[in-house]
Formats: sequence, C-alpha cells, structure tokens
Amino acid sequence: MIAIRKFFASVLAFIQSILISLGIVTPEMKSVPVDTLSKSFSSFTVADQSETDLYKTVEFASKIKNVVQCSYNDAERNAYTMSNGTMVLRHQLTGIEKYATLTDKNGNTLFADTFSSFYTDKLGKNHYFELSSKSGRLNTIRLGEYYYDCHLRDFAAGIFRVDKVFHVYGDRIYMQYDLLADEATSVPAEFGSEITIEKSRVSAIEIKDKNGIHNSIDGVDAESVEYAAFDIAGVGVAGFIVPSDGSTSSLTVAENNGNYIITQLADLSSYSGINKYDETGSYDDYKISFGCRIYNDSTHSFNGISEEAFKERNPLSVSLVDNNANAEYLGYEALRGTYTVKMDGKDFNIAYYSPDFKYFSKLKVQGDNLDRNIFIRTTTPSSGCLECAALLDKNNLLMPVDVEVCKNFRGDYGDREYSYVDYEYGDSFTPIAIEKNTEKEFSILNLYQNWGNFPLKQISSIEFHVSYYHLSTGTTESNCIAPYFVIGRDGWTLPDFRCASGTIWSGQPQYNSVGILKFATYRDKKYKKDVYAEFTGSEINSYGPTYADIENHFTSDDGKYTYTLRHIEFPQKDENRTYYTMNIEFNDTITFKNFRKDFDLFHFDGRFNDFNYIGYLDENNQSVNADISASPTYHKLGNDGAYFGVYNVTEETRDALGGCAGCNFALLIKDNKVTMNGRDADLPLVFREYSEDDYAEASLSYDIEKITFNKGDKISMDMILLPWGTGTETNDSNVLTVREDSLLKPLTVKDSDNNGYIPTVRTVNNKAEFTVKGGRNNNVIKVDGFTSMKKPTVEIFNGGEWEEYEISSAYGFDGYMIRTNEDNTYSISFVYNAENPDTEYTFRISN
Repeated sequence: MIAIRKFFASVLAFIQSILISLGIVTPEMKSVPVDTLSKSFSSFTVADQSETDLYKTVEFASKIKNVVQCSYNDAERNAYTMSNGTMVLRHQLTGIEKYATLTDKNGNTLFADTFSSFYTDKLGKNHYFELSSKSGRLNTIRLGEYYYDCHLRDFAAGIFRVDKVFHVYGDRIYMQYDLLADEATSVPAEFGSEITIEKSRVSAIEIKDKNGIHNSIDGVDAESVEYAAFDIAGVGVAGFIVPSDGSTSSLTVAENNGNYIITQLADLSSYSGINKYDETGSYDDYKISFGCRIYNDSTHSFNGISEEAFKERNPLSVSLVDNNANAEYLGYEALRGTYTVKMDGKDFNIAYYSPDFKYFSKLKVQGDNLDRNIFIRTTTPSSGCLECAALLDKNNLLMPVDVEVCKNFRGDYGDREYSYVDYEYGDSFTPIAIEKNTEKEFSILNLYQNWGNFPLKQISSIEFHVSYYHLSTGTTESNCIAPYFVIGRDGWTLPDFRCASGTIWSGQPQYNSVGILKFATYRDKKYKKDVYAEFTGSEINSYGPTYADIENHFTSDDGKYTYTLRHIEFPQKDENRTYYTMNIEFNDTITFKNFRKDFDLFHFDGRFNDFNYIGYLDENNQSVNADISASPTYHKLGNDGAYFGVYNVTEETRDALGGCAGCNFALLIKDNKVTMNGRDADLPLVFREYSEDDYAEASLSYDIEKITFNKGDKISMDMILLPWGTGTETNDSNVLTVREDSLLKPLTVKDSDNNGYIPTVRTVNNKAEFTVKGGRNNNVIKVDGFTSMKKPTVEIFNGGEWEEYEISSAYGFDGYMIRTNEDNTYSISFVYNAENPDTEYTFRISN
C-alpha cells in the first residue's frame, strides 16, 4: 500500500512539473522557516548606589529590556513563537491539532505538543478548542520593551470560544484562559486546561498543597494546590504556579498511558451564566477566566519554584502616599502578574491645550524577607489617550528606567468578537525591584503633551485588530507602525503616516494621513507573486520622552534576505520628518532579470489619493517638477541630496473623500551604500511613478536590470519619509526646505565622526562641550558616557558668555531623558530648537 501511494505521488509530481514548464500551472513557493529574534538578559551594574535607593530597579529594568520577542514562524503563519530570557513557547495555529511546545532558552524541550483547553458539557463530554476547524490567529494587543499581551484567538467549539492569553514578560510568562460565548448561555460543567509530559522524562515531582510538600501524585488535595513542578531529566525544573485569586477550583496531576497529565479547572461557583461576547444578555459576566504562571529554571532543585510560588500567592503591601489623579490601588492582578493602580486621564484636546499638566501617583511598597522583582501597572479606564510615562525616585530624581505604555483609544472597533464594547484605557508598565526588608517610595508620572519646554516624543502601543505601535508629538499622532502588517500579510508597515504642516483637525489636535508604505519587496516571476517578509522581532532604543527610536527586523518569505528598519522621530512641529535606516543583507544567491522593475526598495501608493504632480532631483542634480505620468515611468535620480515625491491631490480625489484630502508625500535619500562581494558597488537610484484610475504610485529602486546578489551582500540606506502640506500645494517648496535641513545641511556635531540621525557626544569625567549645527526645528542631542545618574546641568554659549539652558519646566525633574548603556554608563538626551540650519549652538553639559 505504501509503495502504491509513493508511485502515485511520483506520477502526480511528474505531471505537475510538465504543467509548470508549459506555464499552465504556477509553482508554489515553499514556506521558509523564520527564526524569532533571540535576546538574552543584559547585565548592568549601578556604580554609585548612594544616588538612589532604586538602584536595583535600574539594574532589573536594564536586564529585561527588549528581551521579550514574539513572531510568526513562516510566511503561512502556521505557528507563533513567544520568547523571553528563560523560555520559548511555540504555539501551532494551523492543522488538526493546534498545540504548543515549551522549551528552555537553549531549545531543550520542557513540554511538547500540549497546552490544550476544553469545556465539558452537561453530558460530561469534553470539547477541546485546539481541535477547532478554524486556524488560530494571534493578536498581541499590548507590546513594548518589557511586556507582550498575546491573545490566541478564533479557536471555537460549539457555542463557545477561547481566548488563550499569554502575558509574556522578559523574565516570566503567565497563561490565562478566557471562555466567551456566541450567545448568552448557562455555564458549562467544567472549563479547564490540560498539559501532558512523558513520565519517562521526569526525574522527580514536587506538588505543594495546604498539607505541605508531596513528591508523588498521591494524596494531593487538588483544591489547595499551590504549584506542581517537574524535574525534567537533562533539562531542569518546569512547573505551574496556581494563583490565590480564587479563579482556579483545582489542579490535579494524574498518570495515563505513560504520561503525567496536569489538569487545571476554573472555579465556576460564582457564575450563573455567560452573556454573548458583545455583553448582551441577562447574566452578570461575559467571560470566565483562570490561569497560572509558567515557571522554569536550569537547576534540578525545586527551591526556585517554591520561592516564586510564595511571591505570587503572597503579594506585597502597596499604598498610595500622594497623587493628583484620584488614584486607587486595585490590588495584585494574579493572572497578569501586576500590582495595579487606577488613575484619571485626559483626552487629546484637554492635554493639548493644558500642555504642562502631569498626573502622578506616589506609591509605597513594603518588602518582606525576600528579594522581589515586580511590575506596577497604572491604568486610566476613563481615558485611552495616555502617551508616555516616567519613573521618579522618592527624591523626584528621574530614573534611567523606561516605562512601557499601552492603550486603546476606543472607537476603532478592531477585534469585535473579543473586545466588542471597545473599552478605552491607558496603561503603563514599570519594573520595580524591592530588596528584602526594605520599603520603597517612588512616583509614576503619566505624560500627555509636554516634557520640559518641548512637546514629548514617544512610542507606545494601541489595541487594534493587529498589533500597533503608536508614535506622537505630544498628543498629536505622527506615525503608527504595524510590525505584523495591516491587512493580513500585505507588507504595509506604516498605516498612519501623518503630516505636521497641514491643517489641524477641528475636533482634536491631529493631521491627515496619507499612503500605503512598504519596504524591500519584489515580484517573483517564477512563482508569479509579490514576495514580502515576516517580522522577527524589535528593539526599542528610546521610547521617549525626548525622542523615539525603534528597530524592527524582518526575513523575506523566500529566506533570501533579511532586513532591519530603524525608525527615529524627534518632537518636531513644522514637519513630520520620519527618519529611516534600512539595512538589507542577502542570505543566499538571488538573480534579478530586471531589478528596477521587480524590486522596490521602497513603495508608496496614495491610498484613496491621486496626485497631479511629481517632484524629484534628476540625474544632473537638478530639481524637476512635472505632471504625474499615466503609465509607469522611470526617472534617474541624482547623487547630491536625492529626493522624489508626489503632490497636489486631484480635485476628483478631494471630492470623493468629501474634502478629506490627505496630504502630499516625499522621500529624501540621505545616504545610500551597496556592498557586493566585499566591495562598494555604485548602483544609481531610480524613481518610478504613475497615476491610473484615481490611484498613484511612487517607488524607489536601482537603475539596473540583470543583477545577482550573493550571500553577505548588503544594502544600507538612510532616508527621510515626509508627509507634508494640505494636498492643495502647487509646488514642493516644503520638500526643498527639508532637503536643505536634512540632506544638504543636516544636524551634526562639529569635529565629530558620530553624526547619524542622532548626533552623539562622549563625556570626559561627566562633562562635555560641543557645537551643533544644521537641521531645523526641534532637534535632539545625545551625550554618552556619564557615570552618574544625577540631573544634568546644561549651559549654552550666548553673547560671549555661558548661561543656563533651562531644560526643565517648573516641575524641575523633566526636560531630559537618561538611559543605561551596555558599558555601565548612562546616556542623556535633551531637545533644543534650531532656528535654521546655518546657526551654530554651543552647549556644555555636566552632572
């Protein structure tokens, strides 16, 4: 029988190869596995512990920053990987059995093909969600430097569906199961989870209940289990910590067919029924939740999980010392793993017109006899407009600790079957270390508009139907980044790309957005498809409040190349100069027969906006303005501040959009370098444009046809993406102004070689003096090498003498940001205004 199947398979393969060669059938591109970016714990040591009693917090935050990484595993998105500093959880999304596998950081298996969830009907039958006929879908609704809130959705059985939630932090993972209903109904007989491990792999067991420690599965009181742990031969300890919040009714470990089966059941005693997912119905609840914390270490001792279980089940005492936000401590959220404080918030308009107001909560945490690393969550349930946050110690010293901000504006209705009511919120997540037998006081600031004497600049996340990073200048949105793309795998990375030189909206301080923007895509002629990429991870270099800096990593669908997009923004008010660095590296040989036609280094389409005119720098380095073409037309670009763009939205477009005219677009190339076979290659740039059927496109490529890239070849490009104007302009003078201040006369530090988008100076003995020139509007300078975290003193040379350059507002603690560096020093950044690119400014800074 096997031989017959092999014969028919070979015959079918032969027939298919003939049909492909005749062009009757298009071959299918094979999915290439994609590796999630792997990040390890970093090691930062505070040299002078006398400067703040939060020195352990600084070290903890630095340790876990950017360690969480989550991504799909291939172009078909068959699985999703969640990785932190200790473990990797890979969940299958497609197939008949959609289970998960947990490994340690080194890839050693802890639990394989398990982590199932089920409900039991009134007849006693179990219905497993992972056997759902529908494929799973991930929506990570909160994401940032420390924490990803990953929701595995669309698994259904009968009238029920499960939302499998993984709260992934840099050093821990919490697993939560939410049961929702498609119609109001009574509760099932049971709702629970099952995890299986081969008994032969387990060297020892430890289960703790109210009666003490058990080293076998016998005699355990299931209703009082605190944790169940397994010493896995050759790997280490892994287990599950049951919260003490009452959401779990029991946890059992049973033996069946050579396996241990861990079953955890939700406590259903307080539920009379479940409303429909849209919260309609006569019951009190619309979902049932329970969960646990997943634990692992590389030891073969149960001491670690025993201590962590005590911490989880015995939270510390938290109290409010002072606040101006009607703050209330809500308690410990055991399923999420946060100490949660409710605060008031503001909407965009109020914050915009009251720019200096900052909400704060000053908290006191009382330690016990254990060292603890905890997370504080502040939440603003009455406002989804929180932009940024910061941490002060008890003496109001700004800490070199980033604070992750996540929010939901309300009204976008992104994931209707799981968040139908679309509750608004503004959350912040702050890592805090509490040494044993200590008491800590600190303040968390919620920020909206100004930081010091300038608008803040920030990166946060927004809950939507896909994962979104949100960037703004104050409360005015500048960009949104969709690392997993917008609509499926469409390659669209900047869904909100807003100008700053247009007309501000009447209802809130926002500007129009324009375009669908994509990077590094090509048309594969063999497979007759567009080749995009899969996101593999991100690194937030600066979340704000002075500037935003994030790097997103991608691997092409065919695995031929990887690329990184670094996105930088300053709190500029005249234009939204969106600074980009794109680094492409080829992993394998790939040949293009017509590169300029098939490979887009960058691609823009107007998204409902058609344009009348184009502007660009031609091959003779002359600025050209012309009508947009009716068919694809190529224009060679110059090499001295090259740019291209489209502008003047057509009247038909404006009429169709009811006066919402979008805005204009330009791309400016600051630097361009190609390395092939270890040598620099001179590949001229070309711009392609056309307009057809109320649809405009503009793309960047190299003016070359046949070319072969080999493994190790690289493309590096610095460029400024510029949405600008009202869309009614009849010339592109705005673009020429930005060309002057960003390409011809860019921001630089005199006598320095470190002049990227963010000019950086190095201190000597915590002091630096430097002169900056170039750029326009609000610019940022970063000064590295400080060994102290004290607030800096900044002076400016003016009229032949030094005078204080006041970076702070009346609050005294703001106006700069301090961060930890890998070399155990600090960097400090601050904002200044450049009147024009020809004016020099001389500063000196010390702390």
